[in-house]
Amino acid sequence: MLDRMAELFEVPVSVLLGGGLEVEEEQPSELNEIAQQLAVLNDQLVQQAVRRRKVIRYAFVGVFAAIFVLIGAAIGLRVYTESQLRDEASLRTVRYECTLDGESYVYEASYNSQYQILYEGGDAWISNHVRPEQYEDVNVLSAQMQDYFEEKGGTCTIIDKNP
Repeated sequence: MLDRMAELFEVPVSVLLGGGLEVEEEQPSELNEIAQQLAVLNDQLVQQAVRRRKVIRYAFVGVFAAIFVLIGAAIGLRVYTESQLRDEASLRTVRYECTLDGESYVYEASYNSQYQILYEGGDAWISNHVRPEQYEDVNVLSAQMQDYFEEKGGTCTIIDKNP
C-alpha cells in the first residue's frame, strides 16, 4: 500500500515514513529562470495592454474629432448655401440698350445687393469691344458702357429691370 501511495505522489517510500525530502540543487535555479521568464512575459502583457488602451483612446479622440469637423462643415455649408440663396433671391438685373453707327446692341448683367456682377451676357460685339467681363461692380460697368458709346458717337440706355 505504501508503494502505491509513493507512486501516486511520486515520492520515495522513505518520505512517506517520515524521512526528509531530498532537494535537488538545480530546482532553485530552474525556479529563478521560470520566475524571470514569467516576469518578462508579465511586462510584455502589461506593455501590450497599455498600447491597446492608447490605441483605443486615440481612436476615440480621432472619431470624435472627425465627427466635430463634419458637423462644423455641415453647419458652414448650410450657412453658405443660405446666404447664396438670399443673394440669388435679391438679384437685380440691368439691361443696356446701345446704338452705334445705326446698329443696336443689347447686354444684360445680374448683380447682388453689394453690386457684384454674378451673371452677364449679350451681344458679342459688346463683349469684344467694351469687354464687360473685366468689371466686377455693376456701377463701374454702367459707367464704362456709357462712356464707350458716348465717345464713339452712339448712345447707351440703361434700363433697371427691378422696381
